[in-house]
Amino acid sequence: MDGQRRYLRFPVSWAAAAQAASGQIFPLRVTDVSQGGLGVLADDLLPNGAPLRILLRVPVPRRPGDVRAVAVQARVVHQVLAAGGARAGLEFTSIAPADMDMLLNSAQKRG
Repeated sequence: MDGQRRYLRFPVSWAAAAQAASGQIFPLRVTDVSQGGLGVLADDLLPNGAPLRILLRVPVPRRPGDVRAVAVQARVVHQVLAAGGARAGLEFTSIAPADMDMLLNSAQKRG
């Protein structure tokens, strides 16, 4: 890997939750979004490489206080222990094109 990212990332601060195949729920804070995935903060380490169902609460642009729930599938591609929890990079494994457009549009509006 040459250190360059494949996708432009947009900083955000969105609430989310990940659900593992075991049913375990992990509260998340989404810190950035790109066409390829999400950067998140979690209280605990997430299951590496395992499929996760992510439910995001995405602010609706130009509608203050309005949020839309978006569900995507992703997997952990890297994570490190951070102060009091973990910082992880998630790669989308399944996301509807309309949901991708909505995420990127909201992120670019500083959702």
